[in-house]
This record gives sequence, structure tokens and C-alpha cells, in this order.
Amino acid sequence: MTGELQERLPSRDELFQMIVEDLTDFAIFTMDAQGLVTSWNSGAERLFGYSEREIVGSTGNVIFIPEERNAGVPEREREIARAQGRATDERWHLRKDGSRFWASGLMMMVKAADGFVKICRDRTAQHLAEEQLRRSEQRFRLLATSIPQLVFLSRPDGTRTWPSPQWIDFTGVGFDESLGHGWMEAIHSEDRQRTQEAWKRGRQRRILRRAPGSATGRRRIQMAPNPRQAD
Repeated sequence: MTGELQERLPSRDELFQMIVEDLTDFAIFTMDAQGLVTSWNSGAERLFGYSEREIVGSTGNVIFIPEERNAGVPEREREIARAQGRATDERWHLRKDGSRFWASGLMMMVKAADGFVKICRDRTAQHLAEEQLRRSEQRFRLLATSIPQLVFLSRPDGTRTWPSPQWIDFTGVGFDESLGHGWMEAIHSEDRQRTQEAWKRGRQRRILRRAPGSATGRRRIQMAPNPRQAD
């Protein structure tokens, strides 16, 4: 009975192959030392559009965009994996139909087989969202540094993450000193506790003007937190 059960159990290699084939969200394929594809899972077929029959035996360089193939990026990636054991990449890749997608990839050297295994995942949506956020951040900072008002970025708890040059010029509190809760040094001592408690309500608080040219050293201004989201 035990022998029959052992005969029905998949071997270690078969079990590994079953796991690889089930990972349809990940493109997993192997290449020999020259970069020719030797295996290709269903996730790779779904992501890149090539069937296992048409890609095995062909160069794995076809998944790179033309300008990076011409620049020798595939070969350089294999060289890094060979020298360091692994190579990571975040770049545009190419499908069989010519469309591009942003992939997060990892290539590892397989010494026993004198080749490589590469794992890729489509991160186009995340990459585009990050790019949109970055562009929104750039537009915001361009606007924030072009108006006379004091502008800064803070987390909901009041932790400062970015002060505008106008804030620094007006208060005399430097960039690094303004980060975190350091900006509270520019708040009048009588108002600091209430400012912390009422941050979200944007109540009026007195800010100490420590920059040169101030006659009294203090001036009342309006602070109004404005939640900002990416476009």
C-alpha cells in the first residue's frame, strides 16, 4: 500500500513544475547560458503572448524593447546575474503583439543548469499611478513656489513633510528644522498646544516671524489645512 501511494505522489521536480504552472500572475521561464529559452510557464504565455512551443529555443531577448536590445541590456542583465547571483529590473517590456508594459523582474543564476531563471510581473497600473502622482507633485511644487502664500505639505497629524521657500523666508525656520513637528517652533508658544489639538480644523494661529526685517517678531496669519489628492 505504501509503495502504491509513493508511486502516485509527484516527484520533487514534478511538484515544482506544477507550482510554477499554477503561478499564472507571474511569468517564469528559464534560459541557457546564451539566453535561449528552455522552459516557459503559462504565466509567461499570458503576459508576453508567446506560446511555449514558439518561444522555447529562441532568444529571451525578444521580451526587451528594441532600444534596450540595441543597447545590450539583456546581455548586461545576464552578466550581472552571473556575477552576483541575481539581477533585478524595473523597466518596459515587449509583448508579441508589440504592446509594452511595465514589469518588475528578477533574474537568478542557476549554476546547476548553467543558465538562468527569470520571474516577471506586470506592474503597469502601479507604475502609471506612481508617475501620475510624481507629475502631480511636481505641478503642486511649481505652483507652491510661485505664489506669495505660505504653503507646506503635512500629514493628517500635522507632521511636516515639505515646507515652501516662502515659509522658510517668512519664519526663518530652515527646511530640515521645519520637518516633522519642528515647524511648531514658528508657532506662538501660547498657541502650540491648541494648534496640535485643532490642526484638522485649520483655526487661526499666530506665527512668529523670525526672518530679518520683522519689526515686532510676530504676525497673525491664517493657517488652513487643505487635504490634497493626486489628480
